[in-house]
Amino acid sequence: MKTTLYRLTMVLLCVAGIFFTGQRVVQAQELTIVIPAEATITGRYFVLGDIATINGDDVERIERLRQIRLGHTPAPGQSFAIAGDILMARIRAGNIDLSGITWQMPQQLKVTALSQSISGLHLVNQAEKYLKASVTGEVMITAAGQPQDILVPPGDIAFNMVVPQGIRYNVCKTAVKVSLFA
Repeated sequence: MKTTLYRLTMVLLCVAGIFFTGQRVVQAQELTIVIPAEATITGRYFVLGDIATINGDDVERIERLRQIRLGHTPAPGQSFAIAGDILMARIRAGNIDLSGITWQMPQQLKVTALSQSISGLHLVNQAEKYLKASVTGEVMITAAGQPQDILVPPGDIAFNMVVPQGIRYNVCKTAVKVSLFA
């Protein structure tokens, strides 16, 4: 009887050892994505990484999530709103596994494009410099209308001036086309 009890105890200990030490359950840490109610962005398109904070251990998966394209950026200085369910549909369209993610998302996201202002007077001064460098002799240059300030994306600004029809000396008005590169 003592031997049978000993054997039974040993079998139970072996089975318990298999269950408790032989199997290790490894779970990946859950990802957390927090999207605020307002986001300020730049660029032609915006992606999830531009508007959200993504936390977790799976660096490769986080990088794929950050690259999900969500839409076009509004014009510089402009804003628009995206409903939370539309935003989630755009995220799902990225064809990335979204399982195991805890979401903190507003019912509506306001997206605003960053901008910088260029004064209308500065534009007129640039056009005058270009015309004075292009024309020989005495010239009177007058801006047509009230120069307006404009909003452009942030960054360095380069001016490219051209006179589309060329300078005609026998005409009272010559237009200068200004292209901005920011």
